[in-house]
Amino acid sequence: MKKIALALVVATPLVAYPLASWVIGGQIDSIFQRQYAELQGNVYVDIIERKTQRGIFSTEEVITLALKPEYSELLHLPNPDAEAHDAKPVQFVVRSRIDHGPLPGFTRLGLASAHSVLELDNPLVQKLYAGKSPLTVDTFVDFSGAGQQKILSPAVDSHFDGTAHLAWGEMVIDMDFNRDFSVINAQGRWPFMRVQSADGAERIEMNEMAMQAQQQRLSAEVSDIYTGPVDFTLHALEMQSSDASTPPLRVENMRFNSDVKANAGFINILAGYAADSIEVGEDHYRNAHFALALRHLEPGALAKINQISSHMDTSADHVDMVQLKPLLRPLQILLENSPEIAIERMGLSTAQGDIKASAQVRLPNANVGNLESAAENPLLLMSLATVLEADAQMALPEVLLKENLTPEQIEMLAAMIQAGYVLNKSGQLSTALSFAQGNVTINGKPLDPALMGMQ
Repeated sequence: MKKIALALVVATPLVAYPLASWVIGGQIDSIFQRQYAELQGNVYVDIIERKTQRGIFSTEEVITLALKPEYSELLHLPNPDAEAHDAKPVQFVVRSRIDHGPLPGFTRLGLASAHSVLELDNPLVQKLYAGKSPLTVDTFVDFSGAGQQKILSPAVDSHFDGTAHLAWGEMVIDMDFNRDFSVINAQGRWPFMRVQSADGAERIEMNEMAMQAQQQRLSAEVSDIYTGPVDFTLHALEMQSSDASTPPLRVENMRFNSDVKANAGFINILAGYAADSIEVGEDHYRNAHFALALRHLEPGALAKINQISSHMDTSADHVDMVQLKPLLRPLQILLENSPEIAIERMGLSTAQGDIKASAQVRLPNANVGNLESAAENPLLLMSLATVLEADAQMALPEVLLKENLTPEQIEMLAAMIQAGYVLNKSGQLSTALSFAQGNVTINGKPLDPALMGMQ
């Protein structure tokens, strides 16, 4: 009897663990199926086929995808004899081994761990990566459904038939996410990227790139919009051309940032860049900066515009009204919710002094009526001028401005200073324009059309 009891004690976990692993494998497969269902209809790739071979402790998955035609063209080697429409869609395979929990890979407790490898049968990619996979992803999912990913792309050092040399370091992105991917945090690093001609006369080089992002889905109803900051830094950018008329360029300590914030049912978008130093040939500029703000945007309309725009055909020479028409209704909703756009600050420091500028445009309580009808009769949009409000401010060194003016324009500048339209304080010129209720003022003075050469 004791032997039977002991046998049951030993046998129970031996039976229970494979059963648990099999059940968890089914749960993981269901999660993947939901993710692939969400992927359908995106603008970048089509899912061609998904195959799985499910075992007790692991699952082998092979999914075949194809880039949309407009993106496929970017990965085709140049062929002057081929027509653009002859480019075949680029297909690629993601091959994954998924180890089931409760002890995936027998390393730590969780639902699953997976190792995924991108296989891309493309001559350009094969040449660049010397037959290695251009991308691998290692994923771990805990029992809550949250997890972490490490995305890695290997270093490249490739010569193209004596015409060009491409090289860059290993790129790594670490990411963590919650169960439904409504919260995503990521950070990445890329040590350098260099593209140059074989003789070195033409060159583009970027060094020490880094990225950080903290993203949170706005809501289940507006799943396309994520709030939170994204920051990108670049230590140095250098460009050199063999064309003597194109001066060399060097930029140091560039910072790009964006932040989407939810506020009382609306969305505010802040974006900008800054650079400590910009050298263009012999010219040297410092403290370059630009900050743009879009405020009071209705999120549902914004998501609809983004969705429609992403499916628009941009290959044509012009965009016709048939393509634009679906955008008009969500655009009308945006305009009727008092949106604001502002260049909060823009400027740089030169050897002659500082250049500064800012501008704001507001559309408070606009009633645009039926925008589809207004698009067919643009005169109906003139009513927006009665509610449009705009301001702009600018300051720059007098000597810098005069270097770029004709003698006639310098005389006109003197007249504007005399009239108070331009202020001159110790060689620094400034002016402020305002538009409200159909009227224009400059530095608080009504616009004189005769002085401005409008009559």
